[in-house]
Amino acid sequence: MDADNTGNAYSRITSKLFNYEVPDCWHNVVHMTEGWDSSLNKNVFLFNLHWTNGIGGTSSPVNDNDRCINYDRQRTEMKVDAGSPAYMQGQNGDTHHYRWKFKVDSSFQTETSFTHVHQLKAGDGTFDTDNPLITISLIKSSKGLQLRYISTSETGSITTHLKDAVLAPFLGNWVEVYETVTYGNTGSYSVTIKKVSDETVLFTYTNNNIWLWRTGITYVRPKWGLYRSLIDSADIKSETVKFADFALVEGTTSTIPAAPGNLTASALSGSKIKLTWTGNSTNEDQFRIDRSIDGTTWAYYTSTAKNSNTFTDSVTTTNTYYYRVRTENAVGNSAFSNTVSYYYIQSIQLSLTALIEGLYNGSTMVPDTVTVELHNSTSPYALVESQKGLLNSAGFGTFYFTVAVINTPYYIVVKSVNTIETWSATPQTFTSSH
Repeated sequence: MDADNTGNAYSRITSKLFNYEVPDCWHNVVHMTEGWDSSLNKNVFLFNLHWTNGIGGTSSPVNDNDRCINYDRQRTEMKVDAGSPAYMQGQNGDTHHYRWKFKVDSSFQTETSFTHVHQLKAGDGTFDTDNPLITISLIKSSKGLQLRYISTSETGSITTHLKDAVLAPFLGNWVEVYETVTYGNTGSYSVTIKKVSDETVLFTYTNNNIWLWRTGITYVRPKWGLYRSLIDSADIKSETVKFADFALVEGTTSTIPAAPGNLTASALSGSKIKLTWTGNSTNEDQFRIDRSIDGTTWAYYTSTAKNSNTFTDSVTTTNTYYYRVRTENAVGNSAFSNTVSYYYIQSIQLSLTALIEGLYNGSTMVPDTVTVELHNSTSPYALVESQKGLLNSAGFGTFYFTVAVINTPYYIVVKSVNTIETWSATPQTFTSSH
């Protein structure tokens, strides 16, 4: 599930059979929104919590709480719940694969108690269900990203740090989480977190013998968002965490999608490069597109929806652009497709109509090849650049210049073997490039 372009995150989330928990009942604003992200080149979810320290504390109508139920904490979370289908619920013996992206701002302010951006938590039951099984938490500590596990009450409800990491590499960067869970008294758990841009691995953990269940429950629900304590309210501020590309699949037989092929690149008008490929999978969630300017150093550029086979890139700088595409789902990623490149040269487009005497009969013109020159606007009116092209039966032709620059005046000169050269009456200025 990705964000759409409607801006209505609540509707998008429920349309995909998830649910959400927000403090709109208290602070009457929308706490889950959508917006364009220039790093992912797509719309993403924005999960928001508000806190203005010193203005009213927990009684302030602009400071969030937990759904008008708990006032010592704040919550904006998306979740699987009782209304979600069984394949989304983590039932006893199930294996689930979860995958998502999130970005914590570089100025994110941590606290010493808890701020969870992900939880695996009992979905029902009446005994020992308050504590989550697993959390990914952001804490004020030398190792501020913490993978926490809380054991059952039968074993003392002990909180264990399964693994901690320095938080700094996560701040200000989009990261992608790959999580695989088998639920049960003898369960298993693995998680890997990578930077989206270059797929550097920032965090990894695996445990093949871990108790991932609670007595008397029927399912575990995954949750994503911001859930934090107000005990250390002096350490927190209003925050927004971005999320994107949620994927969930059940089963041990789920497979990585097949790689796409036959990637090609072609030019479109308006400084655009069109990519086209052949999809060879039926189980992808999306396609990832990488771009490079040297064919060696690659970085994430954008993603497209499942079943797509084309993408159009807008470019503005003269360069050779390299592209590759792969398929992705909750289980993993295919190999990349073949690599293609396209040399784009920035140009100025001149759309010209010139009717040549002797070829024009008053309604149509015999098509003719002409040379169009651009000359400096001041003496000695030196030639800057020339291009040949065809004027059609209406006297119209399009010419592209790669040396001339915008916002500079030029005389336009048209030459034909069938007539003398003709200069524009005044210098003309191009206001945009192509």
